Amino acid sequence: MNILPAPDVVFAVRESTAHKLTFTIYDEDGAPVPSSNLASLTLTLHLAETDEIVNSRNAQDVLNTNNVTVDVNGLVTWAVQPNDTTFLYASRKYEDHIALFEWTYPVGSGSRSGHYEIRLLIRNRAYVP
Repeated sequence: MNILPAPDVVFAVRESTAHKLTFTIYDEDGAPVPSSNLASLTLTLHLAETDEIVNSRNAQDVLNTNNVTVDVNGLVTWAVQPNDTTFLYASRKYEDHIALFEWTYPVGSGSRSGHYEIRLLIRNRAYVP
């Protein structure tokens, strides 16, 4: 499954399933930022209501590592792992996980930064018919 989520859109998945999500990194002029121009790319994955970290993804380096790639056109592909969609509280029917991607890239003698947020609404497999 290949989904292109928009910011603040909920992506609904079943617990402990793998997926592929993509988005593109753009600079302030609207041009794609290729991986070779990125100084950093991190992913923080946490439970929305408590900020508890999911799958040890706490500002984790994901610049062409840890199941994330960025191509020459700035296209970020995240191979969501089953552990990324694992429940922290098994008694719930749903959990809301937030994936926050943050990046920096050099511009002149300084740098620019950006972010992209994906909300994962995860359905407990115990409640899936």
